[in-house]
Amino acid sequence: AVVSTQSTGSIILSLNSPVIDDLTTNLHLTSLEAEDFSREAVDCFIEASYTGEVEAVNVGNFRDVNKMSRVFEVSWLVARCEEYFVSYLDKLDSESSYPDILFAVEEAVYMLSAVKKRDLLDMVVRKMSTATSFSLAMRGNFITEYLSDLGTCLKLKIDACIAIVKLDLD
Repeated sequence: AVVSTQSTGSIILSLNSPVIDDLTTNLHLTSLEAEDFSREAVDCFIEASYTGEVEAVNVGNFRDVNKMSRVFEVSWLVARCEEYFVSYLDKLDSESSYPDILFAVEEAVYMLSAVKKRDLLDMVVRKMSTATSFSLAMRGNFITEYLSDLGTCLKLKIDACIAIVKLDLD
């Protein structure tokens, strides 16, 4: 995706992002290649810059919107992405499906690997430690499926599993 700083209003984008401000003011760029991000995430980022709201963020674009907020140093959007993640976690319970739990764990592992930020994983582990939300059997089933292809597991994935299983050993 290409972000045209002329058509989207470089002033608004620059006000939200010191990185975009530097690119447009000092380097005189009029567009940015955003190939690392989905079109949906770019649109959400631009809309959020204009409105101050992140209503368009969802499970499908969360990672890219979160990543863009960090790459372009939009601190209020970083905070909103974390709020979205916390509200997502709050909805998880004993009826949650494997894909629902997987999203939370994978995003937490991604943040740990990408920006060395462990607090999202700690939140997931705390959530999984509540007996009313996740039983021992549910955690065990999750770990079994999550590690079913151990040959391709990242070390961070295994570390996340150890943190979850450790709940049952303490």
